[in-house]
Amino acid sequence: WTRLLTTFAMTLSLACTGCDKGTDEANSGNSETAAEKAQEAKSLGKSLGSMTIEGSTLEVRGKGDFHAGAEIELNIVLTGGSEPSHIHAWVGPRSGEGVEKVRAHADGDHYHVNVKVPGTVTDRTMLWIEVESSDGKSDSRSIRMR
Repeated sequence: WTRLLTTFAMTLSLACTGCDKGTDEANSGNSETAAEKAQEAKSLGKSLGSMTIEGSTLEVRGKGDFHAGAEIELNIVLTGGSEPSHIHAWVGPRSGEGVEKVRAHADGDHYHVNVKVPGTVTDRTMLWIEVESSDGKSDSRSIRMR
């Protein structure tokens, strides 16, 4: 019995060896994943805001300075809801009159588009994001850039 109990105790001890290590490795893996996600979000630019348009929840991130004549790099991340058919972006009036509406293209897990800021910027100049859903309906939302 003594020999059997000793063998059992050693087997149990060996089976548990590394249990804490496995937990630490799993946790550090999650931490690295969170850090990688944070780095990826940072590489997409600073957050300009979130919005839900036609059933798609988007986080808009941007790089560049907002001033007359500038070009802003936008990365639009789908964070929830349905996949849009098309996304367009522009800076100016809601109608898009007198400015270029630019179609975003899929770039991995987000959409990418560069928009031009018009030569005249006022306190009412807005960044517009337009989403067309799979059923053909479209709507737009704005982000105040000043």
